[in-house]
Amino acid sequence: MTPECEEQRGRSAERSRDTGKPLDPDSRDITGDGYQDLAVNEWTDAKGERWTHRRAVWNGGASSSDPPSGSRMPGTFPSLVDRQLTADVDGDGYADVLSRDSYVREPGDSRARDSRQGIQWGGPNGVEQSTRVPGSMGDLEAVGDFDGDGQADVLALSVHGSDESQGYERVREFATVHYGPLDRDGVAARTSKCEVSREGWVPVGGTTVGDFDGDGRDDLVVAGTYFEEDAMFEKPSAPAEVHSALYYEGGHDGLVGRGPLKGVSEDYTGTPAEQSPGSAGDFDGDGRDDLLVKQGTDLPTVLYHGSPGGLVTEREPVTLGDVDPEGTVGDIDGDGRDDLVSTVNTGATTVAVDVQLGTEDGMTSVNRSGWIEKDDLHRAGKAATSRDWVEIDTELVDLDGNGRAEVVIRQQGWEKRERYGGYWVLPDGSDPATRLDEARFVRVRELGHDG
Repeated sequence: MTPECEEQRGRSAERSRDTGKPLDPDSRDITGDGYQDLAVNEWTDAKGERWTHRRAVWNGGASSSDPPSGSRMPGTFPSLVDRQLTADVDGDGYADVLSRDSYVREPGDSRARDSRQGIQWGGPNGVEQSTRVPGSMGDLEAVGDFDGDGQADVLALSVHGSDESQGYERVREFATVHYGPLDRDGVAARTSKCEVSREGWVPVGGTTVGDFDGDGRDDLVVAGTYFEEDAMFEKPSAPAEVHSALYYEGGHDGLVGRGPLKGVSEDYTGTPAEQSPGSAGDFDGDGRDDLLVKQGTDLPTVLYHGSPGGLVTEREPVTLGDVDPEGTVGDIDGDGRDDLVSTVNTGATTVAVDVQLGTEDGMTSVNRSGWIEKDDLHRAGKAATSRDWVEIDTELVDLDGNGRAEVVIRQQGWEKRERYGGYWVLPDGSDPATRLDEARFVRVRELGHDG
Protein backbone atom coordinates (compact mmCIF):
# COMPACT_ATOMS: atom_id res chain seq x y z
CA MET A 1 0.00 0.00 0.00
CA THR A 2 2.11 2.90 -1.27
CA PRO A 3 0.41 6.20 -0.46
CA GLU A 4 -0.25 8.75 -3.16
CA CYS A 5 0.53 12.43 -2.71
CA GLU A 6 -1.08 15.25 -4.63
CA GLU A 7 -0.13 18.87 -5.19
CA GLN A 8 -2.62 21.66 -4.64
CA ARG A 9 -2.04 25.09 -6.11
CA GLY A 10 -2.50 28.03 -3.76
CA ARG A 11 -2.44 31.78 -4.24
CA SER A 12 0.48 31.50 -6.67
CA ALA A 13 1.72 28.70 -8.88
CA GLU A 14 5.13 30.32 -9.27
CA ARG A 15 8.01 28.36 -7.74
CA SER A 16 11.45 29.38 -6.62
CA ARG A 17 14.52 27.95 -8.27
CA ASP A 18 15.76 24.66 -6.80
CA THR A 19 18.98 25.56 -5.01
CA GLY A 20 20.02 22.08 -3.89
CA LYS A 21 21.17 23.64 -0.61
CA PRO A 22 19.62 22.31 2.59
CA LEU A 23 17.65 24.70 4.75
CA ASP A 24 19.01 25.10 8.25
CA PRO A 25 16.06 23.67 10.20
CA ASP A 26 17.44 25.12 13.44
CA SER A 27 17.63 28.69 12.21
CA ARG A 28 16.61 30.59 15.33
CA ASP A 29 17.66 34.16 14.62
CA ILE A 30 14.38 35.86 15.52
CA THR A 31 15.85 39.39 15.65
CA GLY A 32 18.07 39.10 12.55
CA ASP A 33 21.32 40.09 14.30
CA GLY A 34 23.25 36.95 13.37
CA TYR A 35 22.78 35.19 16.71
CA GLN A 36 20.36 32.41 17.54
CA ASP A 37 17.53 33.33 19.91
CA LEU A 38 15.19 31.20 21.99
CA ALA A 39 11.44 31.52 22.53
CA VAL A 40 10.61 30.70 26.15
CA ASN A 41 7.45 30.50 28.24
CA GLU A 42 6.24 29.69 31.73
CA TRP A 43 3.23 29.76 34.02
CA THR A 44 3.73 31.36 37.44
CA ASP A 45 1.62 32.45 40.38
CA ALA A 46 4.04 35.05 41.70
CA LYS A 47 1.63 36.45 44.30
CA GLY A 48 0.15 33.11 45.24
CA GLU A 49 -3.19 34.39 43.98
CA ARG A 50 -3.49 33.88 40.22
CA TRP A 51 -1.54 32.20 37.44
CA THR A 52 0.23 34.32 34.84
CA HIS A 53 1.41 33.06 31.46
CA ARG A 54 4.63 34.67 30.24
CA ARG A 55 6.19 34.23 26.82
CA ALA A 56 9.36 35.95 25.70
CA VAL A 57 12.23 35.96 23.23
CA TRP A 58 15.62 35.36 24.84
CA ASN A 59 18.10 37.31 22.72
CA GLY A 60 21.36 35.66 21.74
CA GLY A 61 24.58 37.64 21.44
CA ALA A 62 28.30 37.60 22.15
CA SER A 63 27.57 38.72 25.72
CA SER A 64 24.29 36.86 26.09
CA SER A 65 25.27 35.17 29.32
CA ASP A 66 25.13 38.13 31.71
CA PRO A 67 22.76 39.77 32.04
CA PRO A 68 20.17 38.07 29.81
CA SER A 69 18.15 40.31 27.52
CA GLY A 70 14.94 39.76 25.66
CA SER A 71 11.47 40.99 24.85
CA ARG A 72 7.90 39.96 25.48
CA MET A 73 5.93 38.00 22.91
CA PRO A 74 2.48 39.45 22.23
CA GLY A 75 -0.60 37.28 22.39
CA THR A 76 -1.45 34.61 24.91
CA PHE A 77 -2.12 31.69 22.56
CA PRO A 78 -1.46 28.90 22.89
CA SER A 79 -1.55 28.74 26.68
CA LEU A 80 -0.03 25.28 27.06
CA VAL A 81 2.79 24.99 24.53
CA ASP A 82 3.12 21.38 23.37
CA ARG A 83 5.01 21.87 20.10
CA GLN A 84 7.24 24.85 19.31
CA LEU A 85 9.01 25.34 15.99
CA THR A 86 11.34 28.13 14.89
CA ALA A 87 12.05 29.00 11.24
CA ASP A 88 11.74 31.91 8.82
CA VAL A 89 8.46 30.84 7.25
CA ASP A 90 7.64 34.17 5.58
CA GLY A 91 11.09 34.68 4.01
CA ASP A 92 11.78 38.14 5.47
CA GLY A 93 15.12 37.18 7.07
CA TYR A 94 13.76 36.87 10.62
CA ALA A 95 12.94 33.52 12.22
CA ASP A 96 9.34 33.06 13.30
CA VAL A 97 7.89 31.00 16.15
CA LEU A 98 5.17 28.45 15.44
CA SER A 99 3.47 26.90 18.45
CA ARG A 100 0.54 24.70 19.33
CA ASP A 101 -0.87 23.54 22.64
CA SER A 102 -1.40 20.12 24.19
CA TYR A 103 -5.19 20.24 24.06
CA VAL A 104 -6.59 16.84 23.05
CA ARG A 105 -9.01 17.31 20.17
CA GLU A 106 -11.71 15.15 18.77
CA PRO A 107 -11.60 14.50 15.00
CA GLY A 108 -13.09 17.45 13.18
CA ASP A 109 -12.83 19.81 16.16
CA SER A 110 -11.48 22.68 14.08
CA ARG A 111 -12.92 25.42 16.30
CA ALA A 112 -10.74 24.38 19.25
CA ARG A 113 -7.72 24.16 16.98
CA ASP A 114 -8.25 27.71 15.68
CA SER A 115 -7.64 29.26 19.09
CA ARG A 116 -4.80 27.04 20.21
CA GLN A 117 -1.98 27.42 17.73
CA GLY A 118 -0.38 30.35 16.05
CA ILE A 119 2.60 32.00 14.39
CA GLN A 120 4.57 34.75 16.12
CA TRP A 121 6.43 36.75 13.46
CA GLY A 122 10.07 37.67 14.11
CA GLY A 123 11.56 41.13 13.55
CA PRO A 124 14.42 43.41 14.63
CA ASN A 125 12.72 44.04 17.99
CA GLY A 126 11.69 40.45 18.56
CA VAL A 127 8.10 39.33 18.07
CA GLU A 128 5.67 42.18 17.47
CA GLN A 129 2.86 40.50 15.57
CA SER A 130 0.98 37.21 15.94
CA THR A 131 -1.40 35.26 13.73
CA ARG A 132 -3.81 32.57 14.77
CA VAL A 133 -3.46 29.53 12.55
CA PRO A 134 -6.80 28.44 11.04
CA GLY A 135 -8.04 24.95 11.79
CA SER A 136 -8.08 24.17 8.08
CA MET A 137 -4.27 24.23 8.09
CA GLY A 138 -4.09 21.20 10.38
CA ASP A 139 -1.95 20.66 13.47
CA LEU A 140 1.52 22.21 13.20
CA GLU A 141 4.00 19.34 13.21
CA ALA A 142 7.40 20.25 11.71
CA VAL A 143 9.34 22.64 9.50
CA GLY A 144 11.79 21.82 6.71
CA ASP A 145 12.59 22.49 3.06
CA PHE A 146 10.76 19.71 1.26
CA ASP A 147 11.18 21.02 -2.30
CA GLY A 148 14.75 22.34 -2.03
CA ASP A 149 14.02 25.95 -2.93
CA GLY A 150 15.72 27.38 0.15
CA GLN A 151 12.43 28.48 1.74
CA ALA A 152 11.12 27.02 4.99
CA ASP A 153 7.98 24.92 4.57
CA VAL A 154 5.48 23.89 7.25
CA LEU A 155 4.25 20.32 7.74
CA ALA A 156 0.81 19.91 9.33
CA LEU A 157 -1.27 16.85 10.21
CA SER A 158 -5.04 16.76 9.78
CA VAL A 159 -8.00 14.39 10.02
CA HIS A 160 -10.52 14.13 7.18
CA GLY A 161 -13.55 12.05 8.04
CA SER A 162 -13.88 8.42 9.02
CA ASP A 163 -15.20 5.15 7.65
CA GLU A 164 -17.65 3.24 9.84
CA SER A 165 -19.19 1.13 7.07
CA GLN A 166 -17.55 -2.07 8.37
CA GLY A 167 -18.87 -1.67 11.92
CA TYR A 168 -15.71 -0.01 13.24
CA GLU A 169 -14.12 3.37 12.80
CA ARG A 170 -11.13 4.07 10.59
CA VAL A 171 -9.99 7.70 10.60
CA ARG A 172 -7.88 8.82 7.66
CA GLU A 173 -5.03 11.19 8.45
CA PHE A 174 -3.11 13.44 6.07
CA ALA A 175 0.22 15.24 6.08
CA THR A 176 0.08 18.55 4.25
CA VAL A 177 3.16 20.54 3.26
CA HIS A 178 2.52 24.30 3.21
CA TYR A 179 5.30 25.61 0.97
CA GLY A 180 6.97 28.85 2.00
CA PRO A 181 6.98 31.69 2.03
CA LEU A 182 3.72 32.02 3.99
CA ASP A 183 1.89 35.31 4.07
CA ARG A 184 1.02 37.04 7.34
CA ASP A 185 -2.33 35.24 7.40
CA GLY A 186 -0.43 31.95 7.49
CA VAL A 187 -1.44 31.05 3.92
CA ALA A 188 1.06 29.21 1.74
CA ALA A 189 1.81 29.77 -1.92
CA ARG A 190 0.93 26.14 -2.62
CA THR A 191 0.43 22.89 -0.74
CA SER A 192 0.76 19.15 -1.28
CA LYS A 193 -1.10 16.48 0.65
CA CYS A 194 -0.36 12.82 1.43
CA GLU A 195 -2.55 10.21 3.11
CA VAL A 196 -0.30 8.88 5.90
CA SER A 197 -2.52 6.59 8.02
CA ARG A 198 -2.62 3.59 5.61
CA GLU A 199 -6.21 4.49 4.69
CA GLY A 200 -7.06 4.76 8.39
CA TRP A 201 -5.70 1.38 9.45
CA VAL A 202 -2.73 2.76 11.38
CA PRO A 203 -3.07 6.04 13.32
CA VAL A 204 -0.12 8.40 13.08
CA GLY A 205 2.09 8.25 16.16
CA GLY A 206 4.54 10.93 15.08
CA THR A 207 6.82 12.19 12.32
CA THR A 208 10.54 12.74 11.76
CA VAL A 209 11.93 15.18 9.20
CA GLY A 210 15.48 15.09 7.80
CA ASP A 211 17.49 15.14 4.58
CA PHE A 212 18.41 11.46 4.61
CA ASP A 213 19.82 11.34 1.06
CA GLY A 214 21.68 14.69 1.12
CA ASP A 215 19.96 16.11 -1.98
CA GLY A 216 18.96 19.39 -0.32
CA ARG A 217 15.32 18.37 0.09
CA ASP A 218 13.97 17.23 3.44
CA ASP A 219 12.35 13.81 3.66
CA LEU A 220 9.64 12.51 5.98
CA VAL A 221 9.26 9.38 8.13
CA VAL A 222 5.76 8.74 9.48
CA ALA A 223 5.53 6.45 12.50
CA GLY A 224 2.33 4.58 13.24
CA THR A 225 0.96 3.36 16.53
CA TYR A 226 -1.43 0.43 16.52
CA PHE A 227 -2.23 -2.98 18.02
CA GLU A 228 -2.37 -5.77 15.48
CA GLU A 229 -4.60 -7.85 17.79
CA ASP A 230 -7.31 -5.24 17.40
CA ALA A 231 -10.55 -6.78 16.19
CA MET A 232 -10.62 -4.60 13.10
CA PHE A 233 -7.67 -6.49 11.64
CA GLU A 234 -9.87 -9.59 11.51
CA LYS A 235 -12.16 -7.92 9.01
CA PRO A 236 -12.08 -9.26 5.44
CA SER A 237 -11.16 -5.81 4.16
CA ALA A 238 -8.08 -5.55 6.40
CA PRO A 239 -4.77 -5.34 4.50
CA ALA A 240 -2.59 -8.43 4.39
CA GLU A 241 0.37 -6.42 5.68
CA VAL A 242 0.48 -3.47 8.05
CA HIS A 243 3.62 -1.36 8.26
CA SER A 244 4.46 0.85 11.21
CA ALA A 245 6.82 3.26 9.40
CA LEU A 246 6.47 4.84 5.97
CA TYR A 247 9.09 6.83 4.08
CA TYR A 248 8.49 9.87 1.88
CA GLU A 249 11.17 11.63 -0.14
CA GLY A 250 11.12 15.37 -0.68
CA GLY A 251 10.56 16.41 -4.29
CA HIS A 252 10.08 19.51 -6.43
CA ASP A 253 6.36 18.87 -6.77
CA GLY A 254 5.80 17.53 -3.25
CA LEU A 255 6.49 14.47 -1.15
CA VAL A 256 6.92 11.17 -2.95
CA GLY A 257 5.76 8.06 -1.11
CA ARG A 258 8.36 5.29 -1.11
CA GLY A 259 6.39 2.79 0.95
CA PRO A 260 7.52 0.92 4.08
CA LEU A 261 10.88 1.91 5.50
CA LYS A 262 13.19 -1.04 5.06
CA GLY A 263 14.67 -2.28 8.31
CA VAL A 264 12.52 0.03 10.41
CA SER A 265 8.93 -0.86 9.59
CA GLU A 266 7.50 -4.10 10.89
CA ASP A 267 4.95 -6.20 9.03
CA TYR A 268 1.71 -7.51 10.49
CA THR A 269 2.75 -10.25 12.91
CA GLY A 270 -0.08 -10.37 15.44
CA THR A 271 1.92 -8.63 18.17
CA PRO A 272 1.56 -5.04 19.43
CA ALA A 273 3.61 -2.48 17.50
CA GLU A 274 4.21 1.06 18.67
CA GLN A 275 6.67 2.93 16.49
CA SER A 276 8.55 5.81 18.09
CA PRO A 277 8.81 8.94 15.90
CA GLY A 278 12.52 9.19 16.71
CA SER A 279 14.98 11.98 15.80
CA ALA A 280 17.02 12.96 12.75
CA GLY A 281 20.54 14.40 12.71
CA ASP A 282 23.87 14.12 10.92
CA PHE A 283 25.57 12.17 13.68
CA ASP A 284 28.57 11.05 11.56
CA GLY A 285 29.15 14.36 9.71
CA ASP A 286 28.78 12.99 6.17
CA GLY A 287 26.26 15.63 5.08
CA ARG A 288 23.25 13.31 5.28
CA ASP A 289 20.87 12.97 8.19
CA ASP A 290 20.59 9.71 10.10
CA LEU A 291 17.53 8.33 11.89
CA LEU A 292 17.23 7.32 15.54
CA VAL A 293 14.18 5.19 16.18
CA LYS A 294 12.79 2.82 18.79
CA GLN A 295 10.63 0.05 17.41
CA GLY A 296 8.74 -0.83 20.57
CA THR A 297 8.34 0.00 24.24
CA ASP A 298 10.73 -2.70 25.43
CA LEU A 299 13.11 -2.66 22.46
CA PRO A 300 16.43 -0.78 22.15
CA THR A 301 16.96 2.38 20.15
CA VAL A 302 18.56 1.83 16.74
CA LEU A 303 20.51 4.23 14.48
CA TYR A 304 19.91 3.97 10.73
CA HIS A 305 22.44 5.81 8.57
CA GLY A 306 21.53 8.13 5.74
CA SER A 307 22.99 7.44 2.30
CA PRO A 308 22.73 8.67 -1.32
CA GLY A 309 19.75 6.33 -1.55
CA GLY A 310 18.21 7.75 1.60
CA LEU A 311 17.33 5.40 4.42
CA VAL A 312 17.09 2.50 1.99
CA THR A 313 20.64 1.36 2.66
CA GLU A 314 22.55 -1.84 3.26
CA ARG A 315 24.74 -0.20 5.92
CA GLU A 316 24.37 -2.08 9.17
CA PRO A 317 22.29 -0.20 11.78
CA VAL A 318 23.74 0.44 15.22
CA THR A 319 21.94 -0.66 18.39
CA LEU A 320 22.21 1.95 21.14
CA GLY A 321 20.33 0.37 24.02
CA ASP A 322 18.32 2.61 26.35
CA VAL A 323 18.95 5.92 24.58
CA ASP A 324 15.84 8.09 24.24
CA PRO A 325 15.39 8.53 20.45
CA GLU A 326 13.15 11.58 20.86
CA GLY A 327 15.74 13.92 22.32
CA THR A 328 17.00 17.26 20.99
CA VAL A 329 19.61 17.29 18.23
CA GLY A 330 22.45 19.78 17.79
CA ASP A 331 26.23 20.19 17.86
CA ILE A 332 27.30 20.90 21.45
CA ASP A 333 31.05 20.34 20.98
CA GLY A 334 31.57 22.11 17.63
CA ASP A 335 32.99 19.12 15.74
CA GLY A 336 30.51 19.39 12.86
CA ARG A 337 28.58 16.29 13.96
CA ASP A 338 25.19 16.36 15.60
CA ASP A 339 24.81 15.22 19.18
CA LEU A 340 21.73 14.09 21.11
CA VAL A 341 20.50 15.47 24.43
CA SER A 342 17.44 14.01 26.12
CA THR A 343 15.79 13.98 29.52
CA VAL A 344 14.71 10.77 31.21
CA ASN A 345 12.37 10.30 34.16
CA THR A 346 14.34 8.44 36.85
CA GLY A 347 11.86 8.68 39.69
CA ALA A 348 8.82 10.49 41.04
CA THR A 349 10.67 13.80 41.40
CA THR A 350 13.89 13.11 39.53
CA VAL A 351 14.84 13.81 35.94
CA ALA A 352 18.22 13.04 34.35
CA VAL A 353 19.80 14.76 31.35
CA ASP A 354 21.46 12.28 28.99
CA VAL A 355 24.14 13.52 26.54
CA GLN A 356 25.21 11.36 23.58
CA LEU A 357 27.96 12.61 21.24
CA GLY A 358 28.14 11.98 17.50
CA THR A 359 31.35 10.47 16.08
CA GLU A 360 32.75 9.63 12.65
CA ASP A 361 30.92 6.32 13.00
CA GLY A 362 27.71 8.05 14.01
CA MET A 363 26.10 7.49 17.39
CA THR A 364 27.55 4.64 19.43
CA SER A 365 26.31 2.89 22.54
CA VAL A 366 29.50 3.75 24.48
CA ASN A 367 29.78 7.41 23.54
CA ARG A 368 27.65 8.79 26.35
CA SER A 369 29.20 12.07 27.46
CA GLY A 370 27.24 12.70 30.62
CA TRP A 371 24.27 11.86 32.78
CA ILE A 372 23.09 14.79 34.89
CA GLU A 373 20.59 14.15 37.66
CA LYS A 374 18.26 16.99 38.52
CA ASP A 375 19.37 16.55 42.12
CA ASP A 376 22.95 17.29 41.01
CA LEU A 377 21.84 20.86 40.35
CA HIS A 378 20.03 20.93 43.66
CA ARG A 379 23.10 19.78 45.60
CA ALA A 380 25.16 22.42 43.82
CA GLY A 381 22.85 25.07 45.25
CA LYS A 382 21.31 25.71 41.86
CA ALA A 383 17.72 24.68 42.59
CA ALA A 384 15.07 25.93 45.01
CA THR A 385 14.04 22.69 46.70
CA SER A 386 14.01 18.99 45.92
CA ARG A 387 10.34 19.37 44.98
CA ASP A 388 11.15 21.49 41.93
CA TRP A 389 10.62 19.63 38.72
CA VAL A 390 12.21 19.76 35.29
CA GLU A 391 10.33 19.64 32.00
CA ILE A 392 10.92 16.63 29.78
CA ASP A 393 11.80 18.91 26.85
CA THR A 394 15.31 20.23 26.29
CA GLU A 395 16.62 22.80 23.82
CA LEU A 396 19.97 23.11 22.05
CA VAL A 397 20.74 26.67 20.96
CA ASP A 398 23.99 28.52 20.24
CA LEU A 399 23.16 31.75 22.05
CA ASP A 400 26.70 33.20 22.01
CA GLY A 401 27.51 32.27 18.41
CA ASN A 402 30.68 30.29 19.16
CA GLY A 403 29.63 27.28 17.06
CA ARG A 404 28.76 25.14 20.09
CA ALA A 405 25.17 24.81 21.24
CA GLU A 406 24.27 25.24 24.89
CA VAL A 407 21.93 22.75 26.59
CA VAL A 408 18.83 24.58 27.83
CA ILE A 409 16.39 22.85 30.19
CA ARG A 410 13.10 24.25 31.42
CA GLN A 411 12.47 24.03 35.16
CA GLN A 412 9.24 24.95 36.88
CA GLY A 413 9.49 25.88 40.55
CA TRP A 414 7.00 24.08 42.78
CA GLU A 415 7.27 25.76 46.16
CA LYS A 416 8.81 29.06 45.03
CA ARG A 417 7.51 29.61 41.51
CA GLU A 418 8.12 33.34 41.54
CA ARG A 419 11.84 32.90 42.03
CA TYR A 420 12.71 29.66 40.33
CA GLY A 421 10.45 29.17 37.29
CA GLY A 422 12.69 29.47 34.25
CA TYR A 423 15.45 27.80 32.25
CA TRP A 424 18.78 26.16 33.09
CA VAL A 425 21.64 26.85 30.69
CA LEU A 426 24.42 24.28 30.86
CA PRO A 427 27.88 25.11 29.46
CA ASP A 428 28.61 24.09 25.89
CA GLY A 429 31.31 21.56 25.10
CA SER A 430 31.58 17.79 25.07
CA ASP A 431 30.98 17.22 28.79
CA PRO A 432 28.62 19.68 30.47
CA ALA A 433 28.07 17.19 33.31
CA THR A 434 31.51 17.98 34.75
CA ARG A 435 30.98 21.75 34.69
CA LEU A 436 27.75 22.22 36.60
CA ASP A 437 29.32 25.03 38.60
CA GLU A 438 29.12 27.06 35.37
CA ALA A 439 25.39 26.41 34.92
CA ARG A 440 23.18 29.46 35.16
CA PHE A 441 19.48 29.97 35.66
CA VAL A 442 17.38 32.52 33.77
CA ARG A 443 13.86 33.42 34.79
CA VAL A 444 11.38 34.16 32.01
CA ARG A 445 10.15 37.18 33.96
CA GLU A 446 13.60 38.75 33.49
CA LEU A 447 13.15 38.84 29.71
CA GLY A 448 11.13 41.92 28.88
CA HIS A 449 8.66 41.52 31.73
CA ASP A 450 8.01 43.90 34.57
CA GLY A 451 8.08 42.37 38.05
